[in-house]
Amino acid sequence: MTVNFDFKKLGLNKYEEKVYITLVREGLSTILTISKKSGVPHAKTYTVLGALEQKQFVKKYAGIPKRYIAVEPHIVTEIALKKKSNELKNIKQKSSNIIKQLSKIKKPKTQEEDIEIIEGYKNYLNVSVDLHKLTQSEWCSTSRLSTYKPHIDSYKTSIKRGVKIRMITSLSSTTSEKIKIWKNAGVEIRTLDIIPTKFSISDDKITTLRFTGEQKYVSLIIKNKSLAESMKEYFNMLWKEGKKI
Repeated sequence: MTVNFDFKKLGLNKYEEKVYITLVREGLSTILTISKKSGVPHAKTYTVLGALEQKQFVKKYAGIPKRYIAVEPHIVTEIALKKKSNELKNIKQKSSNIIKQLSKIKKPKTQEEDIEIIEGYKNYLNVSVDLHKLTQSEWCSTSRLSTYKPHIDSYKTSIKRGVKIRMITSLSSTTSEKIKIWKNAGVEIRTLDIIPTKFSISDDKITTLRFTGEQKYVSLIIKNKSLAESMKEYFNMLWKEGKKI
């Protein structure tokens, strides 16, 4: 019987998923039985079981040979959801601290001239293409990863010019195909379960904040060095939280 569920959402890799499903199906089992039934190499089964035990997905029984049993699915789901909830609370708290720092930044006298409002997702992507032409050293962004060819090409061109590009996305808002396209373009990518805010920073000088609501997509292009530096600090915090892929 095939289980149609993405166990990555619960924090399991492929081997851990196979072993856990095997234990749910087989019940109390030895390491040798687990390896045979799951198809996970025997040598790796020890490490996988250790990881699952640490994540509270399995329990180990004393004795020779060692035996393991799966923790009930409804229990492990609650544990995983609680862990994800705590991670999200941690990110929100850090985000709140960043916002407090941003609120202390004095508004520039020429603020009206330094903020541009863009409406529409396609319009934002075209503006982003132009911003990439101006970027000299680094571009950082949180994104759902577009498939708009001119947008992707602008990243490729920037990278060829020596621009370092880092992007954070969430697996819930993108696909493995999109991630492959962007990685092939030379972009460094990390993932978070949830992206609190969508934004980009160009050369620690220009910040793009993006919002969706009431079926509208609105972007703010802000040329303010203090804001850009603060958002870069925020991005670096999220980057450390993200998972490498």
